[in-house]
Amino acid sequence: MEEKQRTGYPHLDSIHKEYYGEKGKKQIDINKTMFRYIYDRRKSYNGIAFEYYGQKITYAEMFEEILKYASAFQELGVKAGDTVTFLLPSCPKTYYMIYALSLLGVSRNLVDLRTSVEGIKKYINETKSKYLLCLNSTNKKMLQDIMDGTSIRQVVTTNAPLEAFTSTIKRTIGKVLVAYNEKTYCSLGSRIILPHEFEQTGATMLKPLSELESEYIPNASTLYLHTSGTMKFPKTVVSTDEAQNFVATQYEKSLLDLQEHDKFLAIMPPWIYYGIMGFHMPLSLGMTVQPIPDPNGQRFEDLILDLKPNVVAGVPNHFISLNESDRITPKTDLSFAKVFACGGAAINSEKQDEISQTLIEHGAPYGLGPGYSFSENTSVGTANQREYTKSGSVGIPLPDIEVMVIDRETKKPLKYNETGIICLRGALMKEYLGDAEETSKVLVDIDGKKWAISGDIGHVDEEGFVYIEGREKNVIIGPDGFKIAPDEIESKICLHPEVKNCIVIGIKDKTHEYGDLPVAYIELKNKPRTRREVKRIASEIKEICQKKLSSYYQPVGYYFGKIIFTQMMKDDKKAMREQYEEEEQKTAIKRLLLGRKIYK
Repeated sequence: MEEKQRTGYPHLDSIHKEYYGEKGKKQIDINKTMFRYIYDRRKSYNGIAFEYYGQKITYAEMFEEILKYASAFQELGVKAGDTVTFLLPSCPKTYYMIYALSLLGVSRNLVDLRTSVEGIKKYINETKSKYLLCLNSTNKKMLQDIMDGTSIRQVVTTNAPLEAFTSTIKRTIGKVLVAYNEKTYCSLGSRIILPHEFEQTGATMLKPLSELESEYIPNASTLYLHTSGTMKFPKTVVSTDEAQNFVATQYEKSLLDLQEHDKFLAIMPPWIYYGIMGFHMPLSLGMTVQPIPDPNGQRFEDLILDLKPNVVAGVPNHFISLNESDRITPKTDLSFAKVFACGGAAINSEKQDEISQTLIEHGAPYGLGPGYSFSENTSVGTANQREYTKSGSVGIPLPDIEVMVIDRETKKPLKYNETGIICLRGALMKEYLGDAEETSKVLVDIDGKKWAISGDIGHVDEEGFVYIEGREKNVIIGPDGFKIAPDEIESKICLHPEVKNCIVIGIKDKTHEYGDLPVAYIELKNKPRTRREVKRIASEIKEICQKKLSSYYQPVGYYFGKIIFTQMMKDDKKAMREQYEEEEQKTAIKRLLLGRKIYK
């Protein structure tokens, strides 16, 4: 790499740009909708857009389906400026709908399928959604509750991805459930539309692109995603179509050598930016996307060895399971896998090296490539790319990304190898919806530019490689890479009248190499209680959590004792974690004699 005069500050030197050469300087127009971006680049392309459980769908067929869906939405009354809420998994129809609404100038509110009904209603109302898209396996009572308590006017259902079930029994049960649900939907009248009705409308009322495409409005708020992130409570992150186009360009100009006809395994769900990148970027490059509706329904190693994708973007536990799988034998050939990208959570250098060695020994041209970003900067930041890799690092910034490290107290920029808070500049979010105060804490002006401040501590070395050393904020990262905000769980548990205080700690998930699970450390109000009373309270608290929290936020244990504090009167989570683990190791008899403290 050519040496040049440097200031000593990573964000001023941007030495990572030297790695990309002329390729990194390529100018690509991102100022258009997501639909128009892929259409302009792939309208005449004859490749395969999707491989989906035996189906091969061409790019021409994809664009035809998008126009059908856009026609159906328009006939339904959906218009530019509206917001539509998605409760859908990764599958071609979900992507068609995202692009169809982009074409119409409609905002998309993408909600995690595991979100509680209370949370879904909150996200619908705050985005003023008029329409809801969900599976026809969705319970009628749940839909009635959502429609009665929100701004939703109509619900459009789409076919549940029963083809994702590997078991004939599960597929049969699924078909029975769908048939039953669709029969009960009749009582909801015209407010609910069945899959065949919607698709028939699109086919019958099909309109040309010129009659469907709305006027392009630059930097419009078109995407709403919901994340606990690194901040105190879950937030609605507002983004734009241009930001997603920007992400696609970064990988096109990267050193990853992504090519037309490469197969991309889309295992991350569409309600996170990492998941949106997992279909919009490969489609823009002419790749073939392999969507997985239920990533927990099949072993990751089976997906890799059966589908043979060329490019995979997952979380650490995906690759750990592959590395430890009994399907990996000395004769296993992984030469088809040119990129194994790892994000969502940190992975230590020892495990990275171990996995990389396995991949290379089995024919993969390169090892594991950890990367880094956060929702407030969409899904693109840094990445280890091919031979440009360092153990323990999350790689170099992608071509048009800037990285700065600032002092935790003064917020002043730091030099190479100085540890502070990581900040990124790239596809920044517009705001946290309805929360200007929290937005101003994350999007800040430093040195005349706007930056997104992360909740992560790290440094940049003299060669431009970024290292993450820990988290500034207290966030639990589950084994699937999803972030859990302890404050959200604590606030719900403290609703119980007998709770004095609650601290949620992360406990190692014994079934996975990486990832923690939430445990509620609960201190009750001071008064004598029998074991039976405590058990009753535990049951009531668990019921509150089940009602008010998403499934992946549910504590795996409830420990009753006194909150432990440090000498500085801060919560001593380390001591509480040790106490919990010690209690877990006691025999069932000892627990009974001492009084049961852990409830599950």
